[in-house]
Amino acid sequence: MIVAAGVLCWRRIAGEPYILVIHRAAHDDYSFPKGKQDPGESVPETAIRELREESRIRATLGPYLDAVHYHVGDKPKVVSYWTAQISADQVKDSAKHFSPNHEVDELLWLPFAEAQRLLTYDFDRELLTRLEAQLPTLDRPIFTVGVLRHAKATSRVDWSKGEASRPLTSHGQSQAKHLTPLLQCWGTFPQIVTSPWQRCLSTVQPYAASCGTRVRRAAELTETDYAADPEASERLVTEIVSQGRPALFCAHRPVLPGVLSAIGALIDEPARARLLSHATLAPAELVVAQIAQTGDAEHPFELVTVATYAPFDEESDS
Repeated sequence: MIVAAGVLCWRRIAGEPYILVIHRAAHDDYSFPKGKQDPGESVPETAIRELREESRIRATLGPYLDAVHYHVGDKPKVVSYWTAQISADQVKDSAKHFSPNHEVDELLWLPFAEAQRLLTYDFDRELLTRLEAQLPTLDRPIFTVGVLRHAKATSRVDWSKGEASRPLTSHGQSQAKHLTPLLQCWGTFPQIVTSPWQRCLSTVQPYAASCGTRVRRAAELTETDYAADPEASERLVTEIVSQGRPALFCAHRPVLPGVLSAIGALIDEPARARLLSHATLAPAELVVAQIAQTGDAEHPFELVTVATYAPFDEESDS
C-alpha cells in the first residue's frame, strides 16, 4: 500500500474563507499539498513535511479531516488529510520563500466556491465540502491535549530496585526519540505533566528539551497514587484542561482511563465515551484530542477530533 498525507490550509480574508490550492506542474492538476510517506516518519510528520516542501508553509496540524482511498495502477493508496488555519504572517513567509519548481509551480488562495470549480479531482472537492461544513467549529479557539503512555520499559521481573526507578529499554529510548518529531506536528505543548517515575520522565524529556518546556512532575499520575485516590488524579487533569490551553500528559497504562475520563467529563458524556475508547494504548502511543472553546458558560468545550498515533518504530520497521 502507498501511504501519503496532506493538509487543507484555510484562512479568512475580509471574513470570507479561502483555501490553498496548488498547481502541480508534473501532473498539470490542481490539488491540495500532499505526498508520500518517507522512511522513518509517522503519517502526521508526512503531512507537515509535504506541506512545507510544496508550499513553504510552516504550520502545525489542526483537526483531522478524512482519509481518501484510491488506486495508483494496481497499488492501493491511502492519503490522510488534516486541516490547518493559516495566519497572514504564515502566508507572507510562504510567499517570501516559495519559488515555482518542477513539482509545484503555483500557489493559489481561492474562495471556496472558486476552488470547487478549479480542483481536478472529485475527492478533493469532497474534502473541501467537508471542511466547509466544519468551519463553524474550526472558527472557534481550538487547543490540543495529548495523553501519552510511557515508552517500552524494562520488565518488572527484570528490575529489583523499585517501580519508581524502572528505566526504559533501548527500544523504549528509541521510541522516546521518535516521539519528538511526532509531537512537534501539533506544535509546542506549554504544559507537560508526567508521572515522576523514571520511565515516564524519560519518555517526555527528549520532546521537552526540543521545545524548552519545563516538565511538571505529578505524583497523582503514578500507578500507586491513582490506585489509592483516583479522584485526586482526575481533579489534577480537570484543573489543567479546564484552562483551555494545550497540555501533554504522560502516565502509566492503569492511569490512562482516568486521565481520558477526566478530559471527557469536562465536555459531555459522548465525548467521554469517545475518549475512553482510546484508553488501550501500546507503549509510546499517543491520544490527541483537539477541543474547541464554545463561549458557552454551561458547556464551555466541544470535542472536535480524537485519534491515536504511534511514533516511527525502528524495530517494527526492520
